[in-house]
Order: sequence, then structure tokens, then C-alpha cells
Amino acid sequence: MQRYFAGGNCLNVEYSYCVPSKNKGVMELLTLMATLKVKTGKEAEVAEICAQLAKEVLAKEKDCLMYIPHVVKNDPTEIVFFEKYKDKEAFKAHGSSAYFQAAAQKFEELLEGKIQVKFLEEV
Repeated sequence: MQRYFAGGNCLNVEYSYCVPSKNKGVMELLTLMATLKVKTGKEAEVAEICAQLAKEVLAKEKDCLMYIPHVVKNDPTEIVFFEKYKDKEAFKAHGSSAYFQAAAQKFEELLEGKIQVKFLEEV
């Protein structure tokens, strides 16, 4: 499984890997983790943006099967999204959406470094 093939202007994102499925003929879901490093003092603001974005994504993207932001225990400056999409097209649509692009614009001033995205494959 894998994910994140953002269409549009996905601003400050670094992708780690994207491995094709070994199971040919099986519907391949796209699964990923996106990690955000928040500037100190901006944790509450970023958490609110993430919560609102998650609500919007789950309400508007029928092919987004899971979109859950988490704060790392003992480190409120690190947020990890766990995401799962029906397919690559659903992921592209997500990255191109106006609400995702608006959140990405806000993140530019609130995050340290790039968003780290890792595509996952089921074992």
C-alpha cells in the first residue's frame, strides 16, 4: 500500500518512497504517514488547522478512507497524519483540493522544515 502523489502545488513536502504493490490484480489502496514538525508556540494553532482539515477531508472525499491527525505523545510539536486512499487518483484529488491547499499555505509559517511523507505497504 502507498500514498501521496499530490497534484497541484503541494508546497513544502518531502516524499520518502513509493513502492508498487507486489500483489498484481489486487485493488491497491494508497496508505501513508505524513509527519509535521511544528514551530514551538504554534502547537494549538496547527492542531486546530489539522482537526478542521480532517473534518473537511472526511466529509468531502469519499475515496479517502482514513485521514487521522495524531499528536506524538510527549512531543506536542510533532503531528503525524495516518492516511488511506482508494487509489492514486483519490490521493491526487486530495492534494489538489482547495481546502488542502489553503491548509498547506497556512502551514508554511507554522512548521519547521518540510512535511515528511512515507508511503506504506502492508506486510
